[in-house]
Amino acid sequence: MRCGDIWAAALKIYFNDAKSAWKGHKQADWESLDDLLGDQRLLANLCRPIDVDPQLVASAMRDELSLLEINSKANYKGWEVNI
Repeated sequence: MRCGDIWAAALKIYFNDAKSAWKGHKQADWESLDDLLGDQRLLANLCRPIDVDPQLVASAMRDELSLLEINSKANYKGWEVNI
């Protein structure tokens, strides 16, 4: 495993933690979601070693969380959403 792979895996864990908190899981660690919706210092630290723009990553992550919410509401109402 290369160094970049390790940082990419850390970003995946960060997003999965944020997603769990977003979904309201009781065991979720809210630190990632708080960071993602706040100053994004943790995210910037994860992005720096692999030279990725944390603002672009944050935007993509927030978009994904929004889609999760849309799909969740659509499923609840029995709608089919093709995004």
